[in-house]
Amino acid sequence: MDRRRRPLLLLRFDVTNEGMSKNGKISERVAGEIRRLIADGELSDGAELGSEAQLIKRFAASRPSIREAVRILESEGLVSIVKGARTVRVQQPSETLPTRFIALVLRSQKTSLADAYRARTLLEPPAVREVVNRGDPKALGFLQDIVEREHRAIGDPIAFSRLTVQFHEEITRLSGNKTTHLLLTMLRSIFEGHFEASVSSASTANFNLAVKAHRILLRYIARKDSNGAEKFWARHLAEVEKRMSEFPGFNDIVDMF
Repeated sequence: MDRRRRPLLLLRFDVTNEGMSKNGKISERVAGEIRRLIADGELSDGAELGSEAQLIKRFAASRPSIREAVRILESEGLVSIVKGARTVRVQQPSETLPTRFIALVLRSQKTSLADAYRARTLLEPPAVREVVNRGDPKALGFLQDIVEREHRAIGDPIAFSRLTVQFHEEITRLSGNKTTHLLLTMLRSIFEGHFEASVSSASTANFNLAVKAHRILLRYIARKDSNGAEKFWARHLAEVEKRMSEFPGFNDIVDMF
């Protein structure tokens, strides 16, 4: 039988002392199996795992082991306990948890926001190259639509800020590399507060410069000039770093949220 398709009732682990030494804690194995089922889509968002008694039976594990497994998954944001119903419900993975964990690690290492901006400058230009190389006919249209909305939002700093963030996210999404997209989305979450504050106090001239840069990038993409697009975007992001460094908080340690 395909391991991914086996019923939950067939998931059983060796609970002897020998099994514990070979396979680790039962609670961690139960959590790991449920985690895989969620990631593989076999347990969809909102699905009920069942009551504590049902989980004990399904996984042939003790009550303490099941409770610990649920606590592990709950701390990861993968399940929630339904109040009153005494059942456990699945939640699809969210970028929020890894972003918070990364922020915690970066803060513990005394990492500054400047470092996060530098990471974006290092990672995003190659993503631009990939956008061009993939040649998705819809990519240019997606980005053009955002730039036109940016232009109309120049008088609204908050709306402009959100559209600019969306422009950067679309670049990484359209690159086709999901890992790069996730990494840069998490970085954006780390410094978006500083970015919004900076944009809110920036001048209209800066907004116009940003729109101009975005339109230049679109021209490179339209010409299918991957080298030119990558080099231009690297220069632009380096200039953005320089401008952002003029606002308070740029050299502060990454904050928690």
